[in-house]
Amino acid sequence: MDIRLDQIFGRDVRFAQGDPRLDWRGLLPGEEASAAKVTEKRRREFAAGRILSRRAMSELGIAAAAVPAGADRAPVWPEGVAGSISHCEDWCIAAVVRFADGYLSIGVDIEPALSLDDDLVEEICGGDELAWLAMQPAPNRGMLARTIFSAKECAYKCQYPLSRTLLDYHAMSVSIDLAASTFTARFEVDAGPFRAGDRLDGRMSLDRDHIVTGMTLKKGMLQ
Repeated sequence: MDIRLDQIFGRDVRFAQGDPRLDWRGLLPGEEASAAKVTEKRRREFAAGRILSRRAMSELGIAAAAVPAGADRAPVWPEGVAGSISHCEDWCIAAVVRFADGYLSIGVDIEPALSLDDDLVEEICGGDELAWLAMQPAPNRGMLARTIFSAKECAYKCQYPLSRTLLDYHAMSVSIDLAASTFTARFEVDAGPFRAGDRLDGRMSLDRDHIVTGMTLKKGMLQ
């Protein structure tokens, strides 16, 4: 894989990555119940995310701690930590930051570098995004639509711990700067502390196999 996560995240972010298809072991009490009644594939993905989360937290000097799933299925991070987990078929990423370093939240998403299904494009993309896609070379549009999807997933993960609001895909609009490998997600609705027009800025990286999007939110960064 050619993607370098240190080019997506800043120096305060710690991350770990691995293959979720492996037989990950080492779940802690509080995590085991979440993995007890799922398929073997889902158990491996869940375990990979939690073990990689502990590896990332250890780089921040944080002792091993459980990251159980809440009632909403979102990870429940230890006190003082914000984190995000994402996986696709062959890659899992966990990224963490400390509140003490001024961070409020973090989001990461990984997707296969494949075209988004045609019947999902309008479900994911609003009018401005569809207009932007129409201006791109036809062979690239499907993968760029999936990049928009990834950017929205990343932004939703970043905002959710603060808003506790489930948003549909049209609640945010995404603009992408391919040359700079950046994107901006703008709220189209109010959600918790966020107001319509607020934006979250992120970075992205694409190789032949994967699309990765990431962002952090610090105090004073809302625009």
